[in-house]
Amino acid sequence: MWIRRIEVRHCAGIAEAAVDLQRGFNVLHGPNELGKSTLVSALRAAFLLSATSSTASALQDWNAQEPPEVSVTFEDDAGRVWRIRKTFSGGGGKAFLDASRDGEDFVTDARGREVDGRLREEILRWGIKPPGGKGGGGMPSSLITTALLADQADVEAILGRSLADDPDDSGRDRLTEALHALAEDPRFKQIVDVVQARVDEAFTPTGQKRRGRGSPWLGLADERKRTEAQERDVRRQSDETASVRARIDEVSRQLFGARAERERLRGVISRNAARVEAEGTFEAAEERFRTAESAIGRLGANEKAAAEAKERLESLEGERTELAEALADTASRVEAGRARLQELESGDAEQKRRLREQERENDRLELQQKLTAHAARVEKATEIRDLGTAIEAGAQEIERLGAALAEKRDLLAQAGAANARDEEKIAAVRLERLVARYQSAAASTDALEKERADALELAQQAREGEAQAAALREDAASLQAPDEAELARLRAAEEEARFAAAKLAVGLTAELTLEAAIETTVDVDGNVRTLTPEPGTPTEFEAERELAIELPGVATLRVRGGGRDLKEEAAAAESRWQAASGPVFGRTGCSSLDELVALRQRAEALRSQADELTREAEAAGVRAEGLNVIEQRLATARAERDRHAGDLTEHLEARQTVEDLVATFDGPLDDTALGNEIEALQEGLHERQSLSERMAAQVEG
Repeated sequence: MWIRRIEVRHCAGIAEAAVDLQRGFNVLHGPNELGKSTLVSALRAAFLLSATSSTASALQDWNAQEPPEVSVTFEDDAGRVWRIRKTFSGGGGKAFLDASRDGEDFVTDARGREVDGRLREEILRWGIKPPGGKGGGGMPSSLITTALLADQADVEAILGRSLADDPDDSGRDRLTEALHALAEDPRFKQIVDVVQARVDEAFTPTGQKRRGRGSPWLGLADERKRTEAQERDVRRQSDETASVRARIDEVSRQLFGARAERERLRGVISRNAARVEAEGTFEAAEERFRTAESAIGRLGANEKAAAEAKERLESLEGERTELAEALADTASRVEAGRARLQELESGDAEQKRRLREQERENDRLELQQKLTAHAARVEKATEIRDLGTAIEAGAQEIERLGAALAEKRDLLAQAGAANARDEEKIAAVRLERLVARYQSAAASTDALEKERADALELAQQAREGEAQAAALREDAASLQAPDEAELARLRAAEEEARFAAAKLAVGLTAELTLEAAIETTVDVDGNVRTLTPEPGTPTEFEAERELAIELPGVATLRVRGGGRDLKEEAAAAESRWQAASGPVFGRTGCSSLDELVALRQRAEALRSQADELTREAEAAGVRAEGLNVIEQRLATARAERDRHAGDLTEHLEARQTVEDLVATFDGPLDDTALGNEIEALQEGLHERQSLSERMAAQVEG
């Protein structure tokens, strides 16, 4: 079998990809996470999983909503090209099997569950049971599927498989046929001869082991001893490794426990620190509270001090400016002195430099102390100024409360006006709600009248659909298409004839060496060519079924593949195929199985169309049967509409009808929304009235 092409979409991280494969050995290579394993999984799912299997959920792309799609095109041993198309989506999965003779134009050969049945029973024959029955869940496996499509992480699984484990005998039959054909291959015979020679080296004709010189068993004994010694060393190292691993595990457990204890202690320390911080914060808050109480008590006495502190603050700010300038001047003089002292080299100069530097440092420290004391006085003055600001804020608060009282009185008047407007709006919304209910009843009446007319029309459609379905079934019967069982027998006969013919293709090789140059005619499987081999040089010819070498005037050598029994078997199979297909082809006018399949599909399509028409007619009939119920609902809807029309009459103006009143509103109204609006307005009105009462009490107070 040759897998020609694989295509995937929305498949386990692959948005879309297509890979064409050549005959022979193909290699997929690339970096990790590129999607190579995903392609193999998709190939395995296309061949082995049904489109509705939950096992295919592993192919679902997390980044896409669409279900995974896989298409595989392959060519079987007979040269027939097939294409599998599957969309894996649980109960909504789809499967199609397309057939082609040229690899270009495809015709759908099967669909749904029939696809897996055809693949397993007729085309692949890999030892997998056909779909259906118990134990069919999960990924099916057999000896052939394990050998061809093993999982990347379990390539050794083939060593544990056997044909006896296969759920179906098709794999055993396929391997048996392949081995029978392989037995006719000269290369296989050469391999068997080489293997037999190696067996003869190791065993006597009676099956005993050879013990003489050159026996392979002697070397194996020495190799076994060396291997046993290596095994003992490995076991010893393994035991030592296990001891070290146990010690590592123990140390790891101790380390884990120490880390856990460290985290616990950290938590305890953190909680203690938080508690200490909270206690400190609480004490600081109490101290600030006591200070505030004291400050409030001194507020009256500090009013005068605040004004004096303000004047003193301005004076202190001037002094601070002067001190800052003096400090900057002193710093510049210190730097100049240091620069001068660096130029001096003698010991006396160095001593004088140090004295001057000490004087400058004393001056700087004195200025710094003055600046610190000044900052403290500024801070105290600022505190006194803030107390004055607080006194001014209290006066402003009294003024603000008076303004708020006037504002509340204005709000009270506005609330009364808003209440009146809300009451008017509630009355208007109630009228809209009456209109909405009338519109709903009128719409229900119109809909039921239309439904009644539709039911009458459906009854007529049901009668017409039944007549059309009967005509389509007659057309399908006139095609005389074969049923599935007859098609299966024809496929089996064709497969038998093709397989019998394939057995003749055993592979032939002939070597020709001429003593003189002679023009030679060679026929290889029907391909005839003429050549003149070089004298004394062997020329090799290969064929699958038949080889003929003609030496004009000398001889003609003709070699055919297969024995007489195989030729007779092929002729008999071809005869059975003709006998089975002749009557069907004559009856239907078809000339191939593909045409028969297409004819059957056309007949099935006609029957499906007839069934669909029948279902539609039955559904239409069921809906038409509810005509009496529709009549009763229509009478109830009309009564409801008339009742709401009566509720609207008290709102009509002179010579105005209910329809005129309803027409004054734009579009349909929502009864539920209007009811919610009325409740919201009433709730707001009640809240505003309650607030107005409380506000009036406050104003009076």
